[in-house]
Amino acid sequence: MQALGSSFAATSIFDNFNDGIIDTTKWQVLLPFGSSQVVEDNGYVQSISRGVLGTKDEVDQNVQISGKFMFVAQDPKISFRSDLSSWDGYGERTGVTIAFGFNGQNIRIEGRWGDGSSGTIGVEKPYAWESGIYYNFQINDDGNNIEVFINGLSAVSGMTTQRMGSKVGFFGNEMGGMTAQFDDISIQGVPEPSAVSLLAVGLGGLAMMRRRRS
Repeated sequence: MQALGSSFAATSIFDNFNDGIIDTTKWQVLLPFGSSQVVEDNGYVQSISRGVLGTKDEVDQNVQISGKFMFVAQDPKISFRSDLSSWDGYGERTGVTIAFGFNGQNIRIEGRWGDGSSGTIGVEKPYAWESGIYYNFQINDDGNNIEVFINGLSAVSGMTTQRMGSKVGFFGNEMGGMTAQFDDISIQGVPEPSAVSLLAVGLGGLAMMRRRRS
């Protein structure tokens, strides 16, 4: 029965950025412009001039992404279902992107695809952001439905099966040395319901075998 347990291994990444060094076993850094940086300092990670902190490896397609961000001098963005390649000359990433818009006081789900098309997935929602405070976020993606929570409350949702990859990236929206700040990032794979059911059957079988032996 060991194979049954190993088949349910899921993505599990967590980083509180407390050691002052980007953990290259978890992350890759993408610097699209000469001024771009990704810096870990004082217990958080900063994206400067659209520097991207991206997962080193692909993550599960059914995934939960959570953590917190702060508006410092630019809008934070989180891309997933992505190969993290640049979609245009401005450092936007392929796949699905959650955009937290301070100037527009909104939150939206964006899609950027390999054929050059892009657009909003679902409906852009207003949100009364404030600068200088942390917001807790959670993104649930089951491969079709996407829902974003802010401070525990549902903020925006949308549906699409399109994807450009299975990596996740964290970055900011602006150039000119401006900064977006993230902390306590967690990326966890969520088992498919069928996989959970199969695991339950396997565990039930083990329990029956133990009863018979006793």
